[in-house]
Formats: sequence, structure tokens, C-alpha cells
Amino acid sequence: MNGGQHGLLCALMGLLKAGDTLVTEHLTYPGLISVARQLGIKLIGVGIDDEGLMPDALEEVCRNHRVSALYCTPTIQNPTAAVMSVARREAIAEVCRQHNLLIFEDEAHAVLARQRPLPLSHFVPERSVLIGSLSKAVSAGLRVGYLHAPQPLIGRLSAAVRGTCWMASPLSLEVASLWIENGMAEQLLGQQIAEIGRRKALVSGLLEGLVYKTHPHSPHFWIKVPEPWRASQIAEELKENKYLVATAESFAVGQGAVPQFIRASVCNSTMDDRLLLQGFEALAGALAETE
Repeated sequence: MNGGQHGLLCALMGLLKAGDTLVTEHLTYPGLISVARQLGIKLIGVGIDDEGLMPDALEEVCRNHRVSALYCTPTIQNPTAAVMSVARREAIAEVCRQHNLLIFEDEAHAVLARQRPLPLSHFVPERSVLIGSLSKAVSAGLRVGYLHAPQPLIGRLSAAVRGTCWMASPLSLEVASLWIENGMAEQLLGQQIAEIGRRKALVSGLLEGLVYKTHPHSPHFWIKVPEPWRASQIAEELKENKYLVATAESFAVGQGAVPQFIRASVCNSTMDDRLLLQGFEALAGALAETE
């Protein structure tokens, strides 16, 4: 695949059709929302807690709607950074089995956590498509993704690849394969993990006193905006000063109320700690003014 997003497109294009219903976390990856809209796939958002997708909420949606599939991120969920326990994964797997749901599992950020639970697809391999990517783990410029799926689905996925780009870029895949085989990918993954930790340690003191969620290996902070202000106001103020954050609105499925949170990332292409600190100082200042 030419990246994880291409893998997601091919998975939905090959295995679902316009009018099908796909359930996901009510705050989910914006790339999914975009692809589903283009393919005419209906999305229903399901409630989440500190572990991510809730089995009871999924069960209720399945009882009241004709659902074809589930998309979720069990490890380092985007944007909340939640991680499902093994018990939660088993419960979600059982609901999917009972209601005959296909599962699309996104592991793009999961590889940053070396000590992590088994993927959800481990518990229901016969109905799971695992979506992986090297851009978060190895190099943002290496647009290589992977799909792991049951053998009966391979033909339809292969047809979707041919229909979108004929083939994944052979040169990129050759580089990726070489790096995986000679250990370079593992080395770069270690550097990514270390750099995320270093940058978060650099800025975390600026967030003292604020309510936020994160994971040690997630590049994001999910930060609550104090009342009475709205996340959109904070985002607009920061944008005027050339700093970009994402509000919950960017991740929301449907038109219901969204929590007043913003996602701030330590990822940037400048490799300039001074600029990173300035950005988080501006963020902390904007949030402090609301109190």
C-alpha cells in the first residue's frame, strides 16, 4: 500500500459498498470520515471511555441498526490516546462475532508502544483487517502501508489496489523491505520513540495544572479546555499566532455535541526545540487566560 491511508481506502472500497453502515468511535481518525464520505458509507459514532470503544455501546448500536463493519483504534486511539485492555478487546471481539461484523483495525500509532496488548484482530482473525503503516514508526516520508487480512478477502483487496493505483510503489516497498530485513526500521523506530519522549518531557511542564490525557508513546496531548470557553476559540486564537491545534470537532462523527478538548502534537518538521516550546507556551497561555 502507498501508506496507511491508501490501505484504509482499499479496505473500505474492496469490502464495503455505498449505503453500508460502519461504526467507529464517536471521536475517530479524520481520514476515515473523509474516505467514508467519498464512498457513500454511513458512519455511526459509538461511545468511548478511558479504554476507548465501549462494548455495551457497540452492542446497542448493532441491535438498533443494520451494521456491516467496525473501524477502531484499540492502541493509542486518535485523538484520545486510549488503550484497550485485553478484556476490553475480547468483549469487542465477541460483539463483532455475534453480530457478524467485519473489523478494520488501525495500528498506525500502536507500533510506537513496544509493550502493548495483542491486536484486536488476534481474537477474531477470521473477520479482521489490520491496517499498518511505516510513516509513524519509521519515517514520515516513507509512504508504505500494509493490510493483513483473512485469505478469502485478499482477492477483493487486491482488486481495490489495482483500481486505485495499479500497484503500490515498488521503489518505496523495496526500501521498506530492505530496512525491515537489515534492522534499520527497528533502529529508526527506537529513535522515533525516544524523540517523542524527549519532546514531551520538554513541554509537559508547561501543561501543569491543566487536565489532559496522553500515552507515554503518543505524540499527542488531549487537553480539556476550561469552562466557559470553547475549544474553537482557543484554536482560532492560536491560529492567529501561527500555531495549529485540532479541536474535537475535527474527529467527531455525526452532528452531536462534542467535548471541549484540543489535540496538541509534539510533531514538527523543523527539529527546533525553541519553536516547539514557543508553541506550547502560547497554548498554555491561551488556556490560562480562560481560567
